[in-house]
Amino acid sequence: MEEITNLTQDDVLGLITDFPVQPRHSKVIITINTEDVDGELVLESNSFSEVQYVMASGPHCLDLKPGQKVILDIEKMLVYEQSETNSYEKISRIKIKPVEVDGKMYALVNDTVIDSIDNR
Repeated sequence: MEEITNLTQDDVLGLITDFPVQPRHSKVIITINTEDVDGELVLESNSFSEVQYVMASGPHCLDLKPGQKVILDIEKMLVYEQSETNSYEKISRIKIKPVEVDGKMYALVNDTVIDSIDNR
């Protein structure tokens, strides 16, 4: 299994010039970075970071440009399923459409899950 590493803004800027996938309409391709806890990279499945980078954006996403840092609304990305062991318990998971480019995984999402652009 490939080691998961977070992409920095410098990494993203180097990759977007030759990024071969162009989303349609109001779709956006973002990185799949995980949370950084106490300087340690957390690779658990529930550690998806709300801060990601735009790799490519569709023609209807006029304010989103490749290379921008964005803050996601994780709540909008959640889907709920019934627990197999407890009928009263709902399990939530993040729903994304994965896109593989040159051996790296990215996510194709709607622009509505992006709360804001982070210019810091």
